[in-house]
Amino acid sequence: MGNENLRAALQHAGLQPDDLAQIIEVDVKTVRRWLSGMAPYPRHRGKVARALDATEDQLWPELATPPPPSRHANAASDLLAAYPTTNDPTAPDWHALMREATERIDLLDETLIHVLDIEGVPDLLASKATQGCNVRILIAEATSPWVRSDEGTRRRTDLELDDDEQEDHHQREADAKAEAWQEANERACEVLRPLIVHPRIEIHGFSSSRFNTILRFDDQMLVTLHLWAEDTLEAPLMHLQRNSPDGLFDRFAEHYDTLWTDASLPIEAHPDADQEEQPREPSGRDEPPPEPDPGGAQQHAPQQPSAAPTPDPARPRRWPRRPPSDLTG
Repeated sequence: MGNENLRAALQHAGLQPDDLAQIIEVDVKTVRRWLSGMAPYPRHRGKVARALDATEDQLWPELATPPPPSRHANAASDLLAAYPTTNDPTAPDWHALMREATERIDLLDETLIHVLDIEGVPDLLASKATQGCNVRILIAEATSPWVRSDEGTRRRTDLELDDDEQEDHHQREADAKAEAWQEANERACEVLRPLIVHPRIEIHGFSSSRFNTILRFDDQMLVTLHLWAEDTLEAPLMHLQRNSPDGLFDRFAEHYDTLWTDASLPIEAHPDADQEEQPREPSGRDEPPPEPDPGGAQQHAPQQPSAAPTPDPARPRRWPRRPPSDLTG
């Protein structure tokens, strides 16, 4: 069967095979072979298309390069399953996915306390990092203004309370939320503190209000889609696997990287930590006893402990100083 598209284009242009042969500077037999179905060399196809005011894809559709898959198609291929709630009994076991990870673990949540407070998880993260797995952890900054926001409860209270009860109830809800978050944040910091010194574990703080909980383990990812005024465990969950470029997996991975780039400086040890709490290293030689204090007994009278300083919300988060390494010699 001949090339009917080429024949129709030739007739539409009012040309004969020998006319086209003269334009392209080939033998007329070559043009007849093209009409019979043989494809021209690439250097001739462009000339023929221009001479007939057509495109190469119109004249030889069988040679056209298929378009790349759309992002929509890639997105569908990455979605393994979706669950109406995070605590769905059929949802994947994130702990098992963490144990199987070998190259990368990325974690993102306000406090990640639901992950970090599970027995054995901090040790597992340290073990994975020791084995060469890169671990990144993103939690909300304690000074971030949005974590103290009460907007997440406003919608429900507006529906349930009369106008004269709104303000008091709303304030109590906001205070309870802030207190619970503070406790979870402090607990998360306590769990994360021993992991800071590991060279393959990085911990950053973020202050954005636009995020989804992300637990990435190599090429698999669990994404919790937070809903307005809904408890985290009641939020929908997606199980993703990277099966193609530019799909859902890559979109959320880019989302994580953007938050990571915009996050605060890495959470590190406090450089101004109290030295008295650190153990004194032996000097290896005898030292004279301390001289008596000329101030007398009054200088040694017990002092009343001072009140704990009020945290400054504007001051960036600090961590206790790491213990110094053992001295030698």
